[in-house]
Amino acid sequence: FGIIILNWNGKADTLKCLASIPAGADVVVVDNGSHDGYVDALRQGFSEITILETAENLGSARGTNAGIAHGLKKGWDTFLILNNDTTVDAKLVTELQKAMESNPKVGILGAKILRMEDPTRFDHLGGIWNGQKGSFDLVAEGALDEGFDEMMELDYVCGAAICVRRAVFEEVGSFEPNFFLFWEESDLCYRARKSRWEVRLCPEAKILHKGSASFIGGKPHTTYFYWRGRLLWLHRNLSPEQIKLQLQEIGREWRRLVKRRFLKSIHLTLAALFDRTSLPRKKAELRQTRAALHGMRDFFRGRFGPGPAWIYKK
Repeated sequence: FGIIILNWNGKADTLKCLASIPAGADVVVVDNGSHDGYVDALRQGFSEITILETAENLGSARGTNAGIAHGLKKGWDTFLILNNDTTVDAKLVTELQKAMESNPKVGILGAKILRMEDPTRFDHLGGIWNGQKGSFDLVAEGALDEGFDEMMELDYVCGAAICVRRAVFEEVGSFEPNFFLFWEESDLCYRARKSRWEVRLCPEAKILHKGSASFIGGKPHTTYFYWRGRLLWLHRNLSPEQIKLQLQEIGREWRRLVKRRFLKSIHLTLAALFDRTSLPRKKAELRQTRAALHGMRDFFRGRFGPGPAWIYKK
C-alpha cells in the first residue's frame, strides 16, 4: 500500500497533509516543478519520504502518473492518491485496506470528502453521469454528513482521495496525460467500470479537503480546464452516436458563450466610460467567458498542456 501526493507551489498545505499521515506509511511526493522552496522543507521535515522532482509543471495527470510508475516498480498492490490540500483521518488507510480486501470486485474506492472549513459538510463524494446535460451530477455536494453509510456505487469518486487497486492500472493504464486539470479521475473510473471493476464509496474512510488550493488564476483558470477537459472526456468515453448528440448541445453552448462575450465586451466599454468602480468585475466576467471559449477551441485544435499564460493572471 502506498500514498501519492502531488505538489505544485503548495508548501504549507502539503506539509500539513504529510503531518496527518500515520507514521510508517510508504509515501511518495511528486513535486511538479515548484519554486517555493518546498523540496528543501520536505527533506528537512520528512526525510523518510520519497521525493520525485519534475523539471516543469506537468499537470495533475502526468505528474501523478510519475508517482504511479514509481509505485508499480516498488510492487504496491494498492495506491492512495491524495490532493495536497487534504488532511487524513487516522483510520483512513486501515479502512481502505479492509474495504479492498473484503470486496475483490472493487477496483476504485473513494472516501468521504469533508470541507476543511466546515467538517460537518461534504465537499462532494463523486458523480453520476447525466447524459442529458453531458456532464456529471455531483453526489452530496455541500450536504451535511448524515447518511451515506453504505458502499454506494458511483460513476466516479472525488479525486481528492482516490484509492486504486494495482490491477486497475495494469488493465486500463494510468491517468490520461492530456487532462492537465480536472476530469482525469472520472476518466480513470469510467475506464475501470468498462473493464467490469466496481467504483464505490468507502464510508468509513474520511478526509478534510481545503479545495482550490492550486488554482492561482481564479475562474478563468478553472473555466478553461473545465471546458477543455469536458470535451476530451466526451471524446474518450462516449460512443459516436452519443458524441453526435452531445455536440449539438455543445454547439448551443458555444453560441451562447459567443453572444455573452460580445455583450460583456460592450459592458466593459461602458464601464470604462461611465462606471469605473465596476471595471474589475466586468473584466473578470469577460475573462471567464473568454476562458470557456478558449478551452473549447484548444480542444478542437488538439492543443493540450498548461494552456495560455493569460488564464493564470490575477
